[in-house]
Amino acid sequence: MHAGDTLPAMLNLLLVPALAFALSAPVPSTRLATLVDDYWEWSMRQSPTWATYLGDHRFDDRLEDMGPRGRAEQRGGLQRFQAELARIDPATLPAADRVTHRVLADTLSTALEGLEVRAYQYAVNQLDGPQVGLLELANFHPLDSRTGAYTFARRLEAIPTYLAQYQDNLQEGLALGRTAPRVIVERVIDQLKRLRETPIESSAFADALKKAPADLAARMRQALTSGVYPAFARLERFLARDYLPHARAVVGVAAMPGGAAAYRYLIRRHTTLPLTADEIHRTGLAELAKIRAEADVIARRNGFPDSRAYFDAIRKDPRNFSTTREGIAETYRGTLARAFAALPRAFARLPKCPCVVKVMEAYKERESPAAYYYPAPHDRSRPGTFYANTYDPASRPLYNAMALTSHEAVPGHHLQIALAQEIPGLPAFRREGDFTAFTEGWALYCERLADELGLYRNDLERAGMLTYQAWRACRLVVDTGMHAYGWTREDAIAFMRDNLALSDKEITAEVERYITWPGQALAYMIGMREIRRLRAEAEKALGRTFDIKTFHDVVLRNGCVPLPVLAAEVNDWLGKR
Repeated sequence: MHAGDTLPAMLNLLLVPALAFALSAPVPSTRLATLVDDYWEWSMRQSPTWATYLGDHRFDDRLEDMGPRGRAEQRGGLQRFQAELARIDPATLPAADRVTHRVLADTLSTALEGLEVRAYQYAVNQLDGPQVGLLELANFHPLDSRTGAYTFARRLEAIPTYLAQYQDNLQEGLALGRTAPRVIVERVIDQLKRLRETPIESSAFADALKKAPADLAARMRQALTSGVYPAFARLERFLARDYLPHARAVVGVAAMPGGAAAYRYLIRRHTTLPLTADEIHRTGLAELAKIRAEADVIARRNGFPDSRAYFDAIRKDPRNFSTTREGIAETYRGTLARAFAALPRAFARLPKCPCVVKVMEAYKERESPAAYYYPAPHDRSRPGTFYANTYDPASRPLYNAMALTSHEAVPGHHLQIALAQEIPGLPAFRREGDFTAFTEGWALYCERLADELGLYRNDLERAGMLTYQAWRACRLVVDTGMHAYGWTREDAIAFMRDNLALSDKEITAEVERYITWPGQALAYMIGMREIRRLRAEAEKALGRTFDIKTFHDVVLRNGCVPLPVLAAEVNDWLGKR
């Protein structure tokens, strides 16, 4: 898992009649380059906190406009770029620019359709809501200069307005019966309570106060005490008193007005494929059966009748857990080093950007997954970061460590994203863009690739990989179960408990993540299946001449793209062989 989300759609203004181009000369690719540069500049202005995260510090003194005017500006800009792109015929472009044209078309249409879903009306979120995201700004905002301290102070002063707009959006949804699930609202209220009870000196903002010059530190403190903390307290009261009594009892998004259409959109957005909930549900059950058969072989080899008995035993064995937080972090540092050493066996190109293990911050660890990845900014002012959750060590099995490392760091997210950032001439919106099915599909593919590279040292670690594969197959079943078929939170937890060797704490956190982000969890297994399908086709077509390094280069050479674009690129490569 990692940061950054843009959105898909199907409004099409996009295909200008062919006659318009019939008499025209080929369009210079510089016209497209100018358009994508303009789009990126507009995106940075629209999303100043994302710009900060990426290392663009021109807008560090502001936050996003969460209100109606901000949404109107976003819609107008997207429609303008879409119309301008439609005037460029992709058939007149070089191959690389045709990919850019197609990716931008997908990005713009997705974003426009996402506005129609109006997710802002029920955006109560324990994973990246404002009570988490605004605190994380201190991790990415440059604070080592007077300018950085000044812009951070300005940003703190903008938080009350931002939270007021956020609350207005939720009030709008409340009036329409479009609310977040009760269980998620309760989680966020608890986070806000902990935030309110945390002294400023111990908060996520403490480091900024220490680093700032005295006058700006005083200004920050004033903003926090008279603005930020009271604004979070108002949000907490609103959610507890006005919102919670009307929050959804049913966790599935389809239960609220417009929810079924929203879920169909979210499936398209996250998978980039025209799949139905029924197709995905059946795929998940079939994948789960295959993975269980693999795990049964390991179980019998180790003296157990089946994988359920084997996983029950390893979950209860204290030798498979660390007794300390540092023990977990040290394990990940070791798996990361081993994974880096194995990369040359499967990749011709290796990333120049380093990756480090960082322990997850206390203010978010309880509600967060076992690990996730944050890419380096474009200016490489910090490395790629593999965040490890060390909360409650006794609940975090170490036999999953290599599978997690392979997914979140290398050969998974870090390798793929860092290489994309290093592609010469790649437009910024593609270098920093994110199609979940590609990035998460690649990372899940890498969990299997790690086995080919010999990174799982024994059956226990291989079983850890299989339980993570089963976990992603379960996601197809559980996500569609809750959001399309009316499953309860308890139904989803019970299904995962029956099919996985994860702890109850991990299962509960995961199910609540799927409740919060409908459709996002579908991207992993769907994306991996597509990459494996393309690899199987290449192996069949090329026979003994198939080279894994070359195949991986073809998959990664365009950066992050929708799965149909990836398929077209692999097929084009095979056609030219």
